[in-house]
Amino acid sequence: MTNIDELAVERGMWPLCEIENGVFKLSSIGKPYIDKAKRKPLEEYLKLQERFSGLSSEELANMQAYIDEMWNYIAKVNDSKLTP
Repeated sequence: MTNIDELAVERGMWPLCEIENGVFKLSSIGKPYIDKAKRKPLEEYLKLQERFSGLSSEELANMQAYIDEMWNYIAKVNDSKLTP
């Protein structure tokens, strides 16, 4: 991974996972980020990218809420068989 990739993973923006034989599994690198306390602040990642410079605090909060909801879902389906 490159530095920006690592930052995205550490902030929960990019979950590292795989689906093998229909079973969803987080990688060993991604698994700790189920715990919100282990995710680093989103703002640190976004500040490095000019395209996010105009985001308001409300928009940042919305992005963080989306990431939190995504991880709540991931926690529910991790190590479970997905059905089409």
